[in-house]
Amino acid sequence: MLKNKIQQQVLDRYNFLGVGNTLLAIAPYLCLASYICFIVGDIFKANFKKLTRQQIILASYFIFLSIILLARTKSPWGWGLHSIDHPFLYPVTVIDYIVFLLCLYILMLKPFSKKGIKKIALSLSLSTFPLFGLAIMERFLLKAQGFSFLFPHEQLPIIKFYIIGGSPSRTQAGLGNSNMLGYYCVILIILSLGLILFELFEQWKKDYVTISKFTILQITILTSSIILDLVMIKWSGSKNAVICLVIILGIFGLLIGSKLFLFLTTLLIALISDAILNLSPMGTFFNDLIFSSRPLQNNISPRIWMFGCAIDLIKEKPLKGWGIGIMAVECEERFRFMNHAHNIFLQLASDLGIPFTILFCGVIIYIMFQAFRNLQVNYRNDNSKYLLLGFFLAFCAMMLMSLLSLVIIHSYRLIIISCFCLAIPYAGLEEKSQESSPIEETSLS
Repeated sequence: MLKNKIQQQVLDRYNFLGVGNTLLAIAPYLCLASYICFIVGDIFKANFKKLTRQQIILASYFIFLSIILLARTKSPWGWGLHSIDHPFLYPVTVIDYIVFLLCLYILMLKPFSKKGIKKIALSLSLSTFPLFGLAIMERFLLKAQGFSFLFPHEQLPIIKFYIIGGSPSRTQAGLGNSNMLGYYCVILIILSLGLILFELFEQWKKDYVTISKFTILQITILTSSIILDLVMIKWSGSKNAVICLVIILGIFGLLIGSKLFLFLTTLLIALISDAILNLSPMGTFFNDLIFSSRPLQNNISPRIWMFGCAIDLIKEKPLKGWGIGIMAVECEERFRFMNHAHNIFLQLASDLGIPFTILFCGVIIYIMFQAFRNLQVNYRNDNSKYLLLGFFLAFCAMMLMSLLSLVIIHSYRLIIISCFCLAIPYAGLEEKSQESSPIEETSLS
């Protein structure tokens, strides 16, 4: 009996996915392998003979978009693959878009199990701890040199990371970019908050008086993860990440509708923002006490000329675009080296034209609308709404952050994480809540 349980846990694809998520920062190949295995498993489990009309329409639409993407790839750079273990984004390639569309569609085909979604959220939150370890090494243990670690073999390492010291105000923690560290921590905070609320309300539904020791342990770990994520946002030096966090947490509080949660969230935002941005003497005190480093830097100004280059290219070819892979070449010749537009909409419009940008972004917005409608209609009276809402708002944060950096297509790992964050609230849970009922209100509360 025990042997069968152990075997079942070992073969559980959610567990393998959880291991990949937890080790995302230090085991990129293992992480990507876990994602591929999960998606391939979904392909074999899907019944393509019984697709709904909406699924068939989306499949046709995605194929149409993919054909245009392939046809409009004009530069050899546009066909390239990015490094898996060093995910600094070089010129955007057609593979980035195809991977996003393919993974998103496959993950939307079937509902997820509640236990499985909890494992995904928890494992992503746990990835904070190895990531924080890399941040500590980069910030305090290294000076100007780089450091790489390979295990067990150089050609196919299970554990592999590369970090660079000597820049205490702009920590990257092995993600290849300090902004990406800040943005990734924002995503983890949102998922952790959703999981904390879900666990608390589930426990209170069973027993209004006591909370189990396991729940207390889980919430303690998640809270610690949030604290470390806030510290790493500070270390990353990304003020844009702080602004995004404030916006998304405010939306979270409004959608939940809980006055207590809204009050606590507002208080937390005020204290953290004050400490990070040094808005008052109290903020300066907390900054020195907790963070002990320079204030965050604004990353918007250096992007103005990047946006300008993309806008100039769009003006010259507004309908068809220049083709995938051309933008990096043109902007390097006209200005200085730039590998992408740092804005997903400008990137699409310069590569493929304004009409295609509308078509591509339109279907993503439609899927987001359907995902949010699913939360409203089917999970209003179900505590799972907190968990699903965490994933939905994590994707919203990625879209918001993609206005200043290409977060969604920064690396293959983040591409697939973004697909999970949108597909989970869209597809919903396997377990149908008996309390769920259609509603007309726009609030989740």
